Amino acid sequence: MRHATSESESSLGLGYAEIGHLLLSEISRRLFCLRLTAPAPGDMSSSSRGPSVPQNRPTRPTPLLESRTPSTLTAHGYHAANSRPGLRVLALPVLAAWYERPGSPADVLQLGEMPNPESGPGEVRVRVELSGVNPGDTKKRADWLAYGMPFPRIVPHSDGSGVIDAVGENVDPRGIGQRVWVYGAQSYRPFGTAAESTVVPAEQALELPDEVNDATGACLGIPGITAHRAVFGDGPVAGTTILVQGVLGAVGSLAAQLAHWGGATVIGTVVRGRRRRPPGGR
Repeated sequence: MRHATSESESSLGLGYAEIGHLLLSEISRRLFCLRLTAPAPGDMSSSSRGPSVPQNRPTRPTPLLESRTPSTLTAHGYHAANSRPGLRVLALPVLAAWYERPGSPADVLQLGEMPNPESGPGEVRVRVELSGVNPGDTKKRADWLAYGMPFPRIVPHSDGSGVIDAVGENVDPRGIGQRVWVYGAQSYRPFGTAAESTVVPAEQALELPDEVNDATGACLGIPGITAHRAVFGDGPVAGTTILVQGVLGAVGSLAAQLAHWGGATVIGTVVRGRRRRPPGGR
């Protein structure tokens, strides 16, 4: 199952640039996004972009990060700064959230500073504006399939949006400064988007059109991949009729748009007037 999921992600990834341009929708209203940089002046009232991380940084880093040797963090582990010939690294720390054992968020999530991630060959580093939180992220943190910790430390969240600020070898440097949406940052990798910077393969950082806000881009990845797989997993849908249940949700709304774009007749269902269950109630 894990191998099949990996194939699905890699085979679908390169087609999402077109989908992103055509079918980005305001799904940010249906998913929670965490702002990872301080809002611009006058932007404090923007509720659609999620809560702000407190600007006062932790006064004491974790013991793992108290080494006096400047270092950077690759997507696959730590190493000393400037250890690669010809590479100059600005080893400024970044604010991040991480966990080192599975469990509930209150028990395992830590907030602090860690070395800045470095883009390796074929990768880009993205200065994260918003980090998208999906059910899969919380399930991995809770270790719901009892796989254990695949890495000693995990910065969660696979989706996000931001600006490319560094590129690795074999990546066009003209991409630096481009707004992008990111998917798969923490798919089989330890360093997700719940940090001020993240590193992903270049093909997983896709251009975000000027007319699309950061919150929408941060919430596109997993819902978009899920919707695309559900609609086109068995082939073209032109001339068919597709039922989308829960059409107002993040995945449902994208599935309806993709199916319509693919030439299908779409029928959507919604639930109206259902009473919300109070916390702890029956």
